[in-house]
Amino acid sequence: MTAFPGAGPPPRTGDDFSPVSDELRLFASIEGLCGEEEALLSIPARERTPEQASRLRAIAEELDRAWSKLRERADRLGRGDDAARASR
Repeated sequence: MTAFPGAGPPPRTGDDFSPVSDELRLFASIEGLCGEEEALLSIPARERTPEQASRLRAIAEELDRAWSKLRERADRLGRGDDAARASR
């Protein structure tokens, strides 16, 4: 179930001459998740279907993982950790 079908960047095709950066894809994915979460949260908890409640939990977990990775990245970049950047 998704409140925003087709959210995120369009799939790339062989004739796509405007490549989308990984950062932009990540941003679009996070924005899509945030929008879907907002739509699901607008439904009163007692009125959500089990599928909607499950999807809301999955979105929260995915956003928590993304936030954790972004904090780790900020820490690495703040330390000037060249070894961490080289291993990506």
